[in-house]
Amino acid sequence: MTAAAPAVGQAAEGVSAAGRKAQRAARIRGVILAALGVVALQLAVSSLDTPAVFSFWVDRQGGSSIAISTTVGLLWIITGAVTGLAGILQLVRGASFRWRPMLLVVVPFWILTALAALLAGKPANLTGTLGGTLSLAAPISLGAFAGIISERSGISNIAIEGKMLIGACVASIAASTAMLVLGQGANPTLAVLIGIISAALAGALVSLLLAWLGIRWKVDQIIAGIVINIGALGITNFLYLRVLSKNTQFNTPPTVESTSSAISSQASCQVETKPACPPVSYTSPWTPKSMRGYASATRSRSRSALWAYSIRPVPTYAAAQRVIPPRINCFH
Repeated sequence: MTAAAPAVGQAAEGVSAAGRKAQRAARIRGVILAALGVVALQLAVSSLDTPAVFSFWVDRQGGSSIAISTTVGLLWIITGAVTGLAGILQLVRGASFRWRPMLLVVVPFWILTALAALLAGKPANLTGTLGGTLSLAAPISLGAFAGIISERSGISNIAIEGKMLIGACVASIAASTAMLVLGQGANPTLAVLIGIISAALAGALVSLLLAWLGIRWKVDQIIAGIVINIGALGITNFLYLRVLSKNTQFNTPPTVESTSSAISSQASCQVETKPACPPVSYTSPWTPKSMRGYASATRSRSRSALWAYSIRPVPTYAAAQRVIPPRINCFH
């Protein structure tokens, strides 16, 4: 009993210290949110008469639209009220308040109101803005998923950009070559699939290079990632300037035609990724729409013990060993 008493006291002291730290962070967040709410209300005073008109295409791009008219001042008032309410709830409930989900409510109001204030009375169609946002967010989200999985294993993978550059260039060359072999009258879907598989294999080889440098030879992961990014940029630029610009038949990959849904604010959703080979573009109508399914599938697979056990911390890094014990589902 005497030996166990100090250990219990130290544990209680640690818990209380963590609680005080969480409570202090909660107060800081509450004050910041409340201050932002006051700022938004102050901005509403000078913009009560400024119109804000947003429109959305209903059936197709350039077709019939629905317009929503209001004022910038009213938007600032709503934004300030929502932000101030979040700050008050944070101050009242303290560390138990779930402030991260609340940001999903507060941040869209700030984005919409800031956009209306920047337009200063000019009408804006948000269908193109939202479509462009989804198109640009799709490849970034794929890279983010790769980074999360790498970080869980204890590897600082900053070479994702280089992998995507190499993969995009290899996909363009492989798909173009496949179309030359199959003939122009062939179904382009097979060539596109060949390009995608080639890109995945190329990215895997670059990942193997990063793992070999970081794990086998213990090279600094940040330096190795920067070297791979710079090398990928140089290789793809060299291939375009010296090879593909003179042999354009190897830089004309097929595209997958976009499709339209029955109820959609935009008839098609196209993604164009531009690697270091400028004329290369790959259009995929499913990429933005499938990101939600890909995220759900990743989360579901991460909860599978068989799949999660294969993600283990790198043995040579003690920090990863402490954070993620071996053979533990690190995504829980």
